Amino acid sequence: MSEEFDFFRRQLASVPVRNAAVEEFPNEIDGMDLNVPMAGVWRGLIGSVLPISRDRRIALDALGREVLAWCDGKATVGDLVERHRREHALSFFESRAMLLAFFQLMMKRGVLVMRVPQQEEKVV
Repeated sequence: MSEEFDFFRRQLASVPVRNAAVEEFPNEIDGMDLNVPMAGVWRGLIGSVLPISRDRRIALDALGREVLAWCDGKATVGDLVERHRREHALSFFESRAMLLAFFQLMMKRGVLVMRVPQQEEKVV
């Protein structure tokens, strides 16, 4: 098995897990607003001098809300890609590209983390 194929299989076997500290609020556009607590040394240092928010606010549209709701800590990326593909009549590759971009952005913003199977775990 090639390394690229192994990476692809491990990517699809990864599980997106939501940050329990994120607060969710419905918004007027049928989406969702998220309050993500900001942490870190810089926030503490700058916050002692300047009035800055303790949270980062993120607005999701209806599709973002739907996909985030699917992230239950059990479903794999592959499961979510398949569900998205079926429900929105897209190809596997279109769904995978859209969801991976969404997951990457949500991880960067602190909304999700990705639980990746270890090398020793069997990935089907």
